[in-house]
Amino acid sequence: MLGDVARPVSMLAAAQLPMSATAPPAPGSSLGLARCWAMSEIPQLESALREAEKVALVTVLRSHPEWTLGEVLEYLDQGGARALALRGLTLRELLTEPDAGCLSLPDDDGPVIDVARLERAKRVRAEAFDQLVEEVLTEAGRPVGAGYLRARVGGPRWKLQGALRRLVAAKVVVRTGSTSATLYQYAGRR
Repeated sequence: MLGDVARPVSMLAAAQLPMSATAPPAPGSSLGLARCWAMSEIPQLESALREAEKVALVTVLRSHPEWTLGEVLEYLDQGGARALALRGLTLRELLTEPDAGCLSLPDDDGPVIDVARLERAKRVRAEAFDQLVEEVLTEAGRPVGAGYLRARVGGPRWKLQGALRRLVAAKVVVRTGSTSATLYQYAGRR
C-alpha cells in the first residue's frame, strides 16, 4: 500500500486519454475551432471518446490494486484532469471485464453501444424495457429503424415490437413508413 497520494495522483493525471470535444481550444488556436466543428459533424465520436476514456481509466485503476480508495478520493478532491470521468465510473465497471467490442462504432452511424444497458435490457420486462427503448430513441435524436434499436437493447424481435407498440400508443414515439422501411422517433413526454 502506498503511504502517499502523489504516485496515484500523478499517474492518473498523466494517463494518456482522448481529449473531450468540449475541452477549450488552446488560446489563439484555430485548430481548436476546427476540432469542435468536426466533432459536432460526427455525433458518435464524442460518445466513442467518452467510452474510450472510461476503459482507459478502468485499466489504470485495475493495474494498481495497491491504491486505496482514500488515495483515489484524494485525487478526486484535488480536481485532477480525470476527476470528472472518474466520478462517473461505477463499481460494476471496475469489477466486470470490459467487452472487447465496446469501442467499435456500429455500422448504423449511431453512438457506441452501451454494453451495460444492453445487458440490463436482457433482464428487464415491459415498462422497464420500454424505458430503455425510450432512452435509446432519445439519444438517437433522429428517426431510426428496428435494427438500430435491437443493436442497443437486444432481446427477441417480439419484445422490441411490443415496447414500440406501447410507446407509439402512448404517443411517446412516432412511427413512419411500413415493413422494412419503418422508422421510429422519440416524440417526447406529454
